[in-house]
Amino acid sequence: MSTTIEQVCCACYRKGITFSKTTASKFVGGRNRLEQLVAQGKIRMERKSMAQNAKWQCNAGDVRCYTKEQ
Repeated sequence: MSTTIEQVCCACYRKGITFSKTTASKFVGGRNRLEQLVAQGKIRMERKSMAQNAKWQCNAGDVRCYTKEQ
């Protein structure tokens, strides 16, 4: 049985999985591309707290939908 990208994305959405900004940028092909996708509203990104140095968390389902092949 083969798992598709859509199934992986759905599982990530259901479980509420997030990636750090660094990990997400590795999946999508770089920090610039990640920032472009976030600016276009294709990848949701949020801070868990309002502290200045709080880490950004990217929605894993969104990131997996825009993963680049290597």
